[in-house]
Amino acid sequence: MFEDIVLPQDNEQELASMAKKLGYDKLWLAYSIKDYEGKKDTAKKIKDLNCQACIICEQKDLQKAQKHKTLIIVKNSDKNRQVIEKSKANYIVGIEQVERNDAMHHRHSGINQVLAKLLKQKNKGLIFSLADIFESDKQSQLLGRISQNIKFARKFQFKTKIASFASNPYSMRAPKDLISLFISLGMSPGEAKKSLENIK
Repeated sequence: MFEDIVLPQDNEQELASMAKKLGYDKLWLAYSIKDYEGKKDTAKKIKDLNCQACIICEQKDLQKAQKHKTLIIVKNSDKNRQVIEKSKANYIVGIEQVERNDAMHHRHSGINQVLAKLLKQKNKGLIFSLADIFESDKQSQLLGRISQNIKFARKFQFKTKIASFASNPYSMRAPKDLISLFISLGMSPGEAKKSLENIK
């Protein structure tokens, strides 16, 4: 069962229709904490595809987000360890977006052995965002950091998720295309397929 995560802009039905055409079985509609209350029931009105609302937020909004019983995605911050250790967040997205230059023999990918062990211990995971890749002005650096985090995920056995984070239907990609991309970044076919399947 393939699942994607998108960022709707009052175009939920269009995103859902495209997801179905591309071969997804479920779509997560990610809203800010501000919009979630007013939009969470929109997912139930979508025809033809299983849709569910979730929250994407900054670390500072986690306390509010945790009052809701839904999937919680937190954006990268300088408090990732605190998010992993003490919050009810399920995933961190964009952890590779570290404002540091990579060293000669090491990439600053946002993850180290301590955080990798904590992700596994706390049953949390990383999301690799296709939108981040498309929009990055340092694409080769970002892809290298994602590759490094894929190795960490394999070694420490924490969860990973691949998602488009598209705001419009034409930015979405078919599961097979995402699987091919992430195989090229170092995932095995099984790892890439699993990262597109059931998010929970």
